[in-house]
Amino acid sequence: MFETIVYNLNFARIIDILKRHLAVIIIAFCLGGIAGGTYAALTGTPTYLASVSFYVYSNPDYINDTSVNISSSDVNAAKNLIDSYMMVLKSDSVLNTIIDNLELNMSSRQLNGMISSRAVEGTAVFYVYVTDLNPYEAMEIANGIAEVAPEAITRIVKSGGIEVIDNAVLPTAPYQSVSMIKYTLLGAVGLGGLILVIFLISGLLDPTIRRKYEVTNTFNIPILGDVPQNKSGVGDILSTDSSFVIRESYNLLRTNMLFTNQGSECPVVAFTSAFRGEGKTLSSVNVAISFAELGKKILLIDADMRYPSVERIIAVDNDEKGLSDYLGGLTKELPVVDTQYEGLYVVKAGTVPPNPSELLANKKFSDMLIDQKANYDYIFIDLPPIGVVSDASMIINDVDSYAFVVRANYSKLGLTKQAVEMLGNIGAKICGFIYNGVAPDSEDYRYKYIHSYDANGNRIDGKGKKKKKK
Repeated sequence: MFETIVYNLNFARIIDILKRHLAVIIIAFCLGGIAGGTYAALTGTPTYLASVSFYVYSNPDYINDTSVNISSSDVNAAKNLIDSYMMVLKSDSVLNTIIDNLELNMSSRQLNGMISSRAVEGTAVFYVYVTDLNPYEAMEIANGIAEVAPEAITRIVKSGGIEVIDNAVLPTAPYQSVSMIKYTLLGAVGLGGLILVIFLISGLLDPTIRRKYEVTNTFNIPILGDVPQNKSGVGDILSTDSSFVIRESYNLLRTNMLFTNQGSECPVVAFTSAFRGEGKTLSSVNVAISFAELGKKILLIDADMRYPSVERIIAVDNDEKGLSDYLGGLTKELPVVDTQYEGLYVVKAGTVPPNPSELLANKKFSDMLIDQKANYDYIFIDLPPIGVVSDASMIINDVDSYAFVVRANYSKLGLTKQAVEMLGNIGAKICGFIYNGVAPDSEDYRYKYIHSYDANGNRIDGKGKKKKKK
């Protein structure tokens, strides 16, 4: 688990997670904000705000002397007194005086909680605010502070002076306190943040391969080609009716495999994967069909004798004889079956045997491949997933290379790493990955702009009509 998180903990993966769940995350933030704001509105009580402003002098004589010119140094000295003055105003002695003068039914601590102050930056002015459920009481307390403040401050501080600029007036509308904003933000961050964290953790714990870069960053093995998915999630079998996209993807895959296996008269390429359902058999069949379309003579061997699949994809003779029957000595001749694809021949898996690994490890299988190389241009072998059984490792000395199939949004990185390491430990050559099942909405989908072509490469306009080539 920890290893998966460490590997996935990169910027690209996090962005992918956020993109996949962005709509839900945004909805969660909005719903959380609405819930927080609604809670504040239902539980909150209208609060009123009254304020009084003061001006601070550095010299008490300046208060009544209208002829004096206050210098910048005087202003700076006055500003230094503001913090002390504001502290004095909230002292118990001053608050108790205000309570006695106004005959308030509260303690100094309660009154302290209703009072706040703010200095105006760059000036010798500060404000005192009073919040109360009763607008008249808020005004009375603010003016009570204005009445008591000058004498109390000069008596306690014994430095400078203070003068009231504006007395408080009766507030006519409830004060828009920060509670509504605070609860709205808390709700949004609370629910939205929780959903975000859940998606991030689940995404970082998810070992599923979702992007092609996860394969290239993990393995020093090239990707031979990427194949788009169809509605079933994997891909289509090549035929005359196949889409231009499918044909192009296998054309590119075929080209890369031709260059990869240069130098051998009849390359033998085995197809395997880490687990079932990754499109291994369909890939081997389509690659074989693609090579046959080049005029090559191809032999496709279904060596997955545990779960034969080739004959279900390609309509071949119903004769049950196949590879297992030949290797087990039940038939003397290798049962090669012709197909509807010119140049493509198939050896079916045959009767399901109790010992498929032993049959593949038998020298008879090696001799069979040597004999068939003289008859074909390429031999492709569909093997069981190496992460499930060891069959694929039994023929390492008989094949030129392995093509490893992974499926986007399905294959698990951990299983894939184990399978690749298993092949590497026995000295197998992996010619490349086939990145299968790429979704049209994926950033790895390279065919976004060629859907306006038919299977023959003719461009089609928006109404489905072929455009004439100039």
